[in-house]
Amino acid sequence: MRRLAPDTAASLSFADAWSPMNIRQQTIFRAVIKSGSITRAAQLLGLTQPAVTKALGLTEKALGLELFQRVKGRLVPTAHAQALIAQIDRVHDQFEEIDRLVADLRDGYAGQIAVAAIPSLAAAFLADAVSEFRRDRPNVRVEIQAVPAIEVMSRVLASQVDFGLLTDPPDAPYLDSEILCRGEAVCVMPADHALTAKDRIDMADFRDQPTISFRADTATGWQFRAALRQAGLADDVPLVVNQASTALRLVRAGAGLAVIDPFLLLDHNFTCLVARPISPSIPLTPHIIRGRERPRSRISASLIRRLREVVTRRMAATSF
Repeated sequence: MRRLAPDTAASLSFADAWSPMNIRQQTIFRAVIKSGSITRAAQLLGLTQPAVTKALGLTEKALGLELFQRVKGRLVPTAHAQALIAQIDRVHDQFEEIDRLVADLRDGYAGQIAVAAIPSLAAAFLADAVSEFRRDRPNVRVEIQAVPAIEVMSRVLASQVDFGLLTDPPDAPYLDSEILCRGEAVCVMPADHALTAKDRIDMADFRDQPTISFRADTATGWQFRAALRQAGLADDVPLVVNQASTALRLVRAGAGLAVIDPFLLLDHNFTCLVARPISPSIPLTPHIIRGRERPRSRISASLIRRLREVVTRRMAATSF
């Protein structure tokens, strides 16, 4: 039973000019029906007994119907009241549904959220985070958009998503960012490759080896090329990809050695492939990015907390 604040008691005594029975009157009427007495209804609603009596009288006058009769000292609903209460109960249930939805929205247990992420981070971390998140919040609708890095930036800037995930630190004035985790690029090779005997792959090891990596305008791509130049090697990468999954397929096909971010490897058991860190190391700092003008929601904050928990577990279990 919805309890009414004392400062609204006076307003409950008057029918609205535009409605024969307003929501407040319905609430009082329903309380009297359910409790069986004016005294008990007043206690449930936090009102005085005279206020409830007066409200019922005004309601009967506004409706032009007798709602209650006194029978041997008891308040008995009339046939009119019995007909009304069935419909009022349905309205009350709808308002309770609204109350529950409002509470869920306020507490982050309902609503919708959209996230854009590069495919490797979506697969390595975001999918598990969303799955765990929705076990506790089944009424939240989540949309995962696995897209290239430039699209992640574009959709966050356009406020089409709540936040995005990138491996490259963003350089945009209208974005806020925070580090998700730290890692370093790896060299991925077939399990039977001679270089698997080494714990760390040096730049000299790439001499005369066909290489696969990202474009030069990505964090991994330009750092790898810079390390090659510093070692006195040509910085030409003959096979350029825009997704780590494509690089892994090329390695499995025997096309060369891949220098990529390690995150996709956390989500797959590539028994035919081996990953080794690189010397000098190529640090990577995946970021969470958000539009500076987009309002922060409770559900997005909750999902980010769960995402960080998944990232911590995954990164602690990695061997590279």
